Amino acid sequence: MPERASPVKVAAIRRYGVDVRVMGHEPAETERLARLWAAEAGMSYISPYNDLDVIAGQGTVGEEIVQQLGGRAVDAVVVAVGGGGLISGIGAAIKSALPGVPVIGACPANDGWLPVP
Repeated sequence: MPERASPVKVAAIRRYGVDVRVMGHEPAETERLARLWAAEAGMSYISPYNDLDVIAGQGTVGEEIVQQLGGRAVDAVVVAVGGGGLISGIGAAIKSALPGVPVIGACPANDGWLPVP
């Protein structure tokens, strides 16, 4: 995880017994370093946003939104944007079922990046 990752997120991941490694100052650098580390260790790197299977899995959220609407109209669907995988999956599902509904990406003005403890 990047040095400025949310401490709450890091703590939640650690609760699952994961060995969290701090690599890089920002997400793009962290991803580059994680890919190198995985390759050197003979492991596979699975992108949280740039992987078709991950995006398809995240698309199930969009399918659930459509199902819960039950045919009711909606003005727009707003999705949090980090790496883009979640909005890609949700957007694909929404646009497939409701092509006229805008899908809007949102991120906080203050992204809350802090050093990992």
